[in-house]
Amino acid sequence: MVDIQCPNCLRLIPVDRSLLGTQVRCGICQFVFLAGVPAMVHPASTPGFYDPHSGKAVASLVLGCVGMIAWCVPLLGFPVTITGLVLGIKGLSSRHSGMAVAGTTLSAIGLALSVLSALIGFMAALEASRPM
Repeated sequence: MVDIQCPNCLRLIPVDRSLLGTQVRCGICQFVFLAGVPAMVHPASTPGFYDPHSGKAVASLVLGCVGMIAWCVPLLGFPVTITGLVLGIKGLSSRHSGMAVAGTTLSAIGLALSVLSALIGFMAALEASRPM
């Protein structure tokens, strides 16, 4: 048995030597790849490795959560949710991609609610300005 690194989730998986050069499926993420030369430990899978995108994923999740409240005031909701979307998309390549997906989803929902809130406010202002 040798340890091969999954190119998708970067985890080391044990593979029988007879399977080298054939397609194998990662038991963790189910990604199918060609089992090549046994991999050295990838720096991103070692504890303490600096991942420049992980902060973006975390920030996206935080902004997505804040955006769930900030949409009530579109002037706050728009910048918070748009920033959360941008950081979430940039954070998808990090080890914390789950946080990035959650942050992107929450930010998208918050942005949609901000647009809806702005439209309702605009319609209410238009109706109030009509002469009777």
